[in-house]
Formats: sequence, structure tokens, C-alpha cells
Amino acid sequence: MIHAELRKPAAALMVAMLVLAGVAATVGVSGAQDTPAAKASGAKQAKKPAKFRGRLPAYYSKVVDQKQREQIYAIQKTHNAEITKLRAQLKDLIAKRNTEVVAVLSAEQKAKLAKLIAAAKANRKKPASKTAPKKKTTKKVVAGE
Repeated sequence: MIHAELRKPAAALMVAMLVLAGVAATVGVSGAQDTPAAKASGAKQAKKPAKFRGRLPAYYSKVVDQKQREQIYAIQKTHNAEITKLRAQLKDLIAKRNTEVVAVLSAEQKAKLAKLIAAAKANRKKPASKTAPKKKTTKKVVAGE
């Protein structure tokens, strides 16, 4: 299940940001902590965690009654703290791994990687093309023709 979560685009973006942060730290970029964006992200981290709110797995709402729903929420709540802790450990481990991976690169490779990541980030911010891609049409083959 954890591996499936890492395939999500948000997880990929987080990994890319961690790599970029590692590159910036290794190359010697300083003053990144003083930016308004860094201050805003620090403010977000200082927030209190949201109150736990259970969520039924897909399609369960169509088959469980209210009593079962409450039991499922209770089960989820009992495991929530441990799952949250494990997710934090996973995040730290991924950051450590990415730092070690970046350390393998030469200074030139780190600079090139930083440019590639910045270019990819700039491309993501570009507005989507207004023309929809044309669909390929296929000819139906009818037996006997």
C-alpha cells in the first residue's frame, strides 16, 4: 500500500522537491529559509493536526449499516496514530535516501539536475493548450467485406 501511494503524482513531486532541496544544500545555495514561501510553509507545519475523521473504504457505504460504520471508524481511529507515525518515518527515510543519492553526483551533475528540475517545474506551470488533442480514428473491420 505504501508503494502505491508513492506512485501518486503528489508523492513524485515531493520526491523531486526533496532532491532539489538536497541539490541546493549540496551546491551551496543559501538564504532559502528567508523567502516568504519558506515562512508560509513553516506556518503550515506549525498547525495542529486535524481531528481524526474516519472514512469508509470504497463501496462500503452501500453495504454497511450505521453500527458497522461506527465500528469501522473506531478501528481506523485506533490505528491512526501508528500509521501517522510510520508515514512520518517513511518521509524521513525517503529524504535521507534522496540526500544520499544526490551525494553520489558530481558538482556538474548536480547543477545539470537542478536545471532539469527547474525546467520541468516551469513546464508544469504553463497553461494547457487550448486545442484538444485530436482523437485517432480507427476503421471498423466487418467480417465478410
